[in-house]
Amino acid sequence: MNYEIVSIYLKDGRNATGLSGKSGAAECCVGSYEPYAIMMGCQNNGDRAMMVFDLAADSKEEAVNLDKLRLLCRDGAIPVYVAGKIENIEKIKRYLGLGCEKVFLNFRSACGKKLLEEAAGMFGREKLGWYMETPEKVPENGVIPEKEVSMLLLEPAAACVKDRTKLPVLLHEEKRAVCTADNVPAHIYQSAVSWGEFKKNGDGLVPVVVQDYKNNEVLMVAYMNQEAFEATCRTGRMTYWSRSRRELWVKGLTSGHFQFVRSLTLDCDNDTILARVAQIGAACHTGHRSCFFQQLIRTDGECRQDD
Repeated sequence: MNYEIVSIYLKDGRNATGLSGKSGAAECCVGSYEPYAIMMGCQNNGDRAMMVFDLAADSKEEAVNLDKLRLLCRDGAIPVYVAGKIENIEKIKRYLGLGCEKVFLNFRSACGKKLLEEAAGMFGREKLGWYMETPEKVPENGVIPEKEVSMLLLEPAAACVKDRTKLPVLLHEEKRAVCTADNVPAHIYQSAVSWGEFKKNGDGLVPVVVQDYKNNEVLMVAYMNQEAFEATCRTGRMTYWSRSRRELWVKGLTSGHFQFVRSLTLDCDNDTILARVAQIGAACHTGHRSCFFQQLIRTDGECRQDD
């Protein structure tokens, strides 16, 4: 299955125009989108991942870029892949610690093979990719390290390599700032329990308790009919049935405050769904993060009154 992944070129915390010339220099484009805004746009468009090329030139710039990556991984609901000048285990550990889904090592690096083997043993192949700019001097006399990595990232000059491997491949197209995913599986959501097995209320609806997947905060309660449930499973975006408007409701379609599925769990009676989501912005129409902000009673001693 082929689709496109947006690429950004992270330079001093901003999105640069790309790589220019053999020097690999990059300059920020005046008026270019801020990386965080690009991430939000990717999510709202239903994109499946983001590819980040870390172009930091020194330690100061590296710190700025890492902080931006931290925000992208923390608030984003889609995987973040990263490539850059990676020459030691600590750099890989730092990227993964920020929440990056996969780190791509450059096979032309002087310490490439040794570093790759060490990283695969420490983090596992699913967290690693292999970045090739040209097909020449492919490691180990033409043997692609399929046991150490789970994906390849190829520049156009190395596109022929994809015919020599069964690994998923990202083909980088700098001019369009995208990576075309070749044989990369998309996220497909399929419920383990069919809608027919759910216990619906008199209107054919099932209540959904929505929870932030990061801190377990309860955000809201809504309802799904079969169409809303199937749309949620198909797209990965929380979709409900609006009882007041009597229509399908994609959360965030108007406000931009989308909810992205992390997990859906059915209760013991098959009549209530617990949805753990990545929430963009506020869940409540009032602007509050959660719909549950009106305190009624507390028994922890802070708001008690004497009889």
